[in-house]
Amino acid sequence: DGYVCLAAVPPEGDVQTIAVAPRSQGQGLGRALLEALLAEAERRGCQQVFLEVLDTNDAAIALYEKNGFERQGRRRDYYGPGADALVMRRRFRDAEVPA
Repeated sequence: DGYVCLAAVPPEGDVQTIAVAPRSQGQGLGRALLEALLAEAERRGCQQVFLEVLDTNDAAIALYEKNGFERQGRRRDYYGPGADALVMRRRFRDAEVPA
């Protein structure tokens, strides 16, 4: 059980949310949802996709990095006092977007 939400305003997309129920974690569902979202973003003409992730969520960060996302910066207190977000970006291989 899980869901994902994409905001696509080409040439950019944004992962609004991705969630997997605890009973379904560790079974590849998060990866499948993320791959489907990335395919849809590319189909809609996005050249890059951004997301924010809690900087202590090591499992999610590892998933994103395995799927081509790179760390771009940090949003202090994004999730509340002392809970920072990492900003991550994935560019599509043929995209011509500024670094």
